[in-house]
Amino acid sequence: VLYSFGYRTQMGWLLDPKEQSVFAHLSDRPTAVYDQPKAQLPVPDFAKDFSLTVEDLFSWLLDEKKLKLISTTNACDRT
Repeated sequence: VLYSFGYRTQMGWLLDPKEQSVFAHLSDRPTAVYDQPKAQLPVPDFAKDFSLTVEDLFSWLLDEKKLKLISTTNACDRT
């Protein structure tokens, strides 16, 4: 994540699914840890209208049906 800041990346998330926590790395601020389910995650400037909590993120990522939909959608986008 830190390497990418040299290439104009605004921010990055490092996810710990076991602890259900998110380390948010922002180019202009110290790293912050989000581990409370209702905590709002920071987003880059281009997504400022997007709202996501820690709980929403992990429930979405750990839902097998949604993962299958994502992989199917991504496969369609590549063709």
